[in-house]
Amino acid sequence: MSGEIQCPLCDAWLGKSAPMARVKMAGFYIGFMAIVWGYFDESIRNICIPVAIFAVMLLLVSHMMDHMKVTEAPEQVDNSEERQKYR
Repeated sequence: MSGEIQCPLCDAWLGKSAPMARVKMAGFYIGFMAIVWGYFDESIRNICIPVAIFAVMLLLVSHMMDHMKVTEAPEQVDNSEERQKYR
C-alpha cells in the first residue's frame, strides 16, 4: 500500500499515504457493491443509490488528495565552489 519510488534527479524518496489508499479502495468497493446490489434487488434500491453516490464521492475526493510526499529527503551537499565556476 505504501509504495515508494526514488526520484532520479534529486535522489529523494517519494511515497503515497497508505491510509489514503485504503480509503480510496474502500470507496471503490463499497460503491461497486452498492450499485450491483441495488441493480438486482429492487426492495433496497432506494438505500443503495445514496450509498453508492457517497462512496463514489469519497473515492474521488480521496483520489484528489492522494499526492506523492517526500518520505526521505536527500542530504544537502555544499557545492558552492562548483556553482561559482558557472556564474
